[in-house]
Amino acid sequence: MMSMLDIRHICRPRPVGSRVHDEVRDFLLHTIQQMDLQPYDGQKFLWSYHSEGKETLANLVAVLPGADPALSPILLGAHYDTVPGTPGADDNAAAIWVVLDAVAGMKPGMLRRSVIVALFDAEEPGYFLGPLMGSTVFYQSQMKQQVHCAFIFDLVGHDVPVQGIEDMVFITGMESHRSLENVLNKTLPDPGIRIVTALNRYVGDMSDHHVFRVNGEPYLFFSCGHWQHYHMPTDTPEKLNITKMGALSAYIRKLLIACDNAEFPRDKSISHKGEPVYDSTPTDLKFMNANLGPVLKRIGASPLKSRSDIDRAVQAMMRSFGL
Repeated sequence: MMSMLDIRHICRPRPVGSRVHDEVRDFLLHTIQQMDLQPYDGQKFLWSYHSEGKETLANLVAVLPGADPALSPILLGAHYDTVPGTPGADDNAAAIWVVLDAVAGMKPGMLRRSVIVALFDAEEPGYFLGPLMGSTVFYQSQMKQQVHCAFIFDLVGHDVPVQGIEDMVFITGMESHRSLENVLNKTLPDPGIRIVTALNRYVGDMSDHHVFRVNGEPYLFFSCGHWQHYHMPTDTPEKLNITKMGALSAYIRKLLIACDNAEFPRDKSISHKGEPVYDSTPTDLKFMNANLGPVLKRIGASPLKSRSDIDRAVQAMMRSFGL
């Protein structure tokens, strides 16, 4: 498993094209090569591509083999680049830690399905939502078979800066497939984190889940939201909550097992425009009322009873707390 020392090693400004970017990429490459992971295509972990003849970009892609490799795999993804000038502890070293720690607690053949571990390049501005964004390149030209579902992580290492919900992890994308609602209802985290589900439209495509959403893939996006150190030189490793990250890692292992046993049929109910395919309001209400109680009471919105209540509460929280 990775450690805080590993996080400190990669917490240096690492924008695309920089020397440190390449050093961190090589460190992560060495790390995954030491784990019970195999190259994505059986030959290589490093999947390079080029930025209009300038920088060499590269996704790092590995596989935890499942008992039946013919089954569509589950994907865990997080980006490893930063904006210039920030150490990127929360954005996005913490997510890399969670992804690698989750699979480090598993053995080949433990699941029926294989698990793809994808560390994406070029997520930050300059490439964000463009054709050279690492997750987009992976999906469009590097992915070998359709994924069963995808879990994407960004900004998952900090305490939510709101009194009473510091341990919260927000999950969007449940609306992309009804089977995800069943999985989340049946698979609750251990103490250390609480979860809230919400429609992705409340925050938008703020990370690498974008390409999976717009292509109608079942996906979940995990985040603790923006905070005061987002894209700042103060995004340093001592501010991370390693206990919260460990609890999230343990939860992801439970979700992998649940999704391994769940079916995600692609039928006429799947939206290929990335819109919700069913009404997730009842489950969103359940998690919000159970876990956002202190905040809802503070803004006079407790209990929530409808989607319009959720809409108003989200707008109020964004105004009041910058979520």
